[in-house]
Amino acid sequence: MSVNARNFHLPPYGVWALKAFVDHYSDEHGLEVEVKVISLSAEISVDNILECLRVESPNLIGLSHYIWNDGVTLALAGVLKSELPEAAVIMGGPHTDSNDMRLTGLVSAGKVDALVIGEGERPLLAILEDLSRGQDIQPSTGVYCMPHAAGQVKLQRQIFTPRDSLDYLPNPYLVCPELLEQSIAAGSVQYQTSRGCPFSCTFCDQGHQAYRTLSDERIRKDIELFASRATSHIDFLDGTFNLKPSRTEFVLEKLISAEQPWTFHAEIKPDHLTDPEMDLLTIAGCESVELGLQTIHQSTQRAIKRRNNLEKFRSVVESLLRRDIQVVVDTIVALPNETLSDWLETVDFCSSLGDVVIQSNLLKLLPNTVLLAQQQEFGYSYDLDLYNAVTESNRMNGDDIRTAVVLTKLIDIYWNSQLRARTRRIMEERFEGRLSGVLRTVLEAISDSPGLVAGGNFVDESFRLLESPATVARIGMP
Repeated sequence: MSVNARNFHLPPYGVWALKAFVDHYSDEHGLEVEVKVISLSAEISVDNILECLRVESPNLIGLSHYIWNDGVTLALAGVLKSELPEAAVIMGGPHTDSNDMRLTGLVSAGKVDALVIGEGERPLLAILEDLSRGQDIQPSTGVYCMPHAAGQVKLQRQIFTPRDSLDYLPNPYLVCPELLEQSIAAGSVQYQTSRGCPFSCTFCDQGHQAYRTLSDERIRKDIELFASRATSHIDFLDGTFNLKPSRTEFVLEKLISAEQPWTFHAEIKPDHLTDPEMDLLTIAGCESVELGLQTIHQSTQRAIKRRNNLEKFRSVVESLLRRDIQVVVDTIVALPNETLSDWLETVDFCSSLGDVVIQSNLLKLLPNTVLLAQQQEFGYSYDLDLYNAVTESNRMNGDDIRTAVVLTKLIDIYWNSQLRARTRRIMEERFEGRLSGVLRTVLEAISDSPGLVAGGNFVDESFRLLESPATVARIGMP
């Protein structure tokens, strides 16, 4: 069962992948099991979820746990046993952490039977085998249960190596044709050709997992399946689509040879992107790419174990834009040791790249990350009810954080919209080409005249203010 993120309208790929795995291997393991995916909107209440579950009368309830559904998932877990006493309850997902005492406390209290730590396919199959034998869920690799909570055994974590193939994972769209139908109707097929990541960015929950891929032959068959169903768009879920040039070119060539008028989106590492790959991206139908810049500051990059060649980054972005590929550049607010001014310098770099979408998000201290363990070192406070978003750091107080949140909204209004050309002209004429100058001037106007926002013509009024010779241009940070 998955409570989805707000404004997410595609089938939840992760839980469908679990269903496909169980459906594919159940006969081999002597299991007679029917798995049903329940996908729920972010606005649903615990009472409404319980109503849905009562109709199903399940023997096992699996809760898909992410930071965006943390509150409702934990609230539900706290009452499921009393409402549906015949059902076993397990919880798993990228943000289920055996170091989270809230979650292990649910196991200790008997409200949740097991936590699945790490990838869910094999642990879920082991749990189903235990239940099919009429016994309690037993400790196994990736499964945290009562004996762990009682201190009787230690958790055995799943370990993967780069040599491991992902071909043992069935294609969910082949095993579950209804998933393909739902995805095509929703406008996109989500497709994952790799898991894990060879990098070790401290804020990311993927860097500690070995990078593994599907074989070329498996990818060929998957793409042929999507082509046979006239798929219009593919969202690649790989953390880095272009990690290995030969593999990247193979995937792109298969997309091209399918001769479909489809488009696709992928997350790209610009340092690895070559000119031939960019040509193939264009021919294959690449509509947009996402590039994780995060920061331009070398000291921060070292702190988060990340490297960016800014000259290469700029060159790649300009080449992609010339090919009419939309570029989304990610930045993070409140990275270690960064001030509000530091983040705005990164925003200014992004706006200097051209017509890119600037996606700025407040840092979230994710479970299973190095940065969460470094919370005290960098003076972080964070709010579980706000998806683990930081509320304070050693270089940004609460007012700075709140200011940054407002500025991210202004970026969407003045840059990530049809107003970009007008904003750029004002930047160049009055703010030395700095988007931060526009943002700070508008923010100051809002602070001085709160009624400006309440009015129905806020944007027009703000542009008149920005263009007025009487307005003092705000450039830089005090």
